[in-house]
Amino acid sequence: MNQPDLDQLLAACDRFVPQRMLQLIGADSIEQVRSGQHVERQIHILFTDIQGYTTLAEDHSSTASFEFINSYLGAMEPVVQRNGGVVDKFIGDAIMALFPEDADDAVHCALELAVALDNFNASRAAQGRQPIRIGIGIHTGLVTIGAIGTEQRLEITVIGDSVNLAARLESTTREYGAQILVSENVLYALNHPQAPASRFVDRIRVKGKMRPVSIYEVFSPDTDAASTHKMATRAEFERAVAYYQLLKVDQARAIFARLCAQCPDDRPAQVYLERCQAFGETGQHHGTGEISREIEWSHDYDTGVDEMDEQHQEWCKRLAALFERLQSGQQQGLPELFDYLRSYIEWHFAEEEALMDQSGYPLRRQHKLEHARYAEVLERFKTDFEQGQHDPLLVTFRANLCLVDWFINHTTGTDRQLGRFLDQQKAGLADGSAA
Repeated sequence: MNQPDLDQLLAACDRFVPQRMLQLIGADSIEQVRSGQHVERQIHILFTDIQGYTTLAEDHSSTASFEFINSYLGAMEPVVQRNGGVVDKFIGDAIMALFPEDADDAVHCALELAVALDNFNASRAAQGRQPIRIGIGIHTGLVTIGAIGTEQRLEITVIGDSVNLAARLESTTREYGAQILVSENVLYALNHPQAPASRFVDRIRVKGKMRPVSIYEVFSPDTDAASTHKMATRAEFERAVAYYQLLKVDQARAIFARLCAQCPDDRPAQVYLERCQAFGETGQHHGTGEISREIEWSHDYDTGVDEMDEQHQEWCKRLAALFERLQSGQQQGLPELFDYLRSYIEWHFAEEEALMDQSGYPLRRQHKLEHARYAEVLERFKTDFEQGQHDPLLVTFRANLCLVDWFINHTTGTDRQLGRFLDQQKAGLADGSAA
């Protein structure tokens, strides 16, 4: 085969199996891929889907449906590429995309997809067609990327609980009327956490997770009146959500009613107002109801590395002391407790990061970023408290979200993965060559 023909063949193959997917599993060409070949890595997963597509498709012939889907995907897929992502697969009108580098790429992609949708809908309007809505869910987590199937039929894809959670977030956008929902993991993984406008929406129970997962709505703060309103009232909205979660429904209802009167297009606020009204009528509550009143170490949090587990137990003790004082509403001694906890985690993070560097842990960059985010959250929590935010109920709720959930999820997830790597390295099974 001459070079021009080979180049055309490679280009054609890339349309079905992108070169970047091959690179993710360490293969240079399709010929090298074998069934079962895989790698584990931290990645950012984006799902997007057209809402109500089944009903939409009923009014079209199969030919028209194919033309519509290809037109829609043709508007969306370049946005993924432009933001450093790669499409893992098209599932009808749905897109599953991976962002191997930064969570910022996935979030920027979601915001640009929203703009691309507006342009797509403008073209449909010019043809007298109804606009479409999409939902976007993003999660950051550990996945297995590899070749599944047989020697006769292979597919390179990702599997793992993190994939399922990203898909769950996309489907959850319908429940809240939000276009973009991300997990707390995404916010902790951002290089620039203040860059995207976001607000806390809910905690959802996910199978296999010890704690509920916090989810956040991401939006562009100046694209329309509703987004401008969301940005201006973010603290008020989050306070109302906390009141609802804490069963202070009357207080939550008053705030949500005011927000909805100010901006009827704030759909998540409208959803919560309806929940408040339903609670008054039926007593049905949609919160997880899992708010910690005290913190105790559990061996369920063990990582398998004695040194790390001992440090985590000490961290838990210091966090518990701070948590007890916060929810009691007593301010005396709080600055010292904040400083006490901060100095300990700074030392602990330095010890853990030195261990990662010495062992050549391949996921250390993302791990260190999570450490940095937690330190920033703790400092911001202290600043807010010093500025007068002392409501014991709200402080307890925020401490659950910002401090306790992170500690447990990080210890049982990110740290436990490090523990497995160190065990494998001792057994001579781990490859620490990647940074």
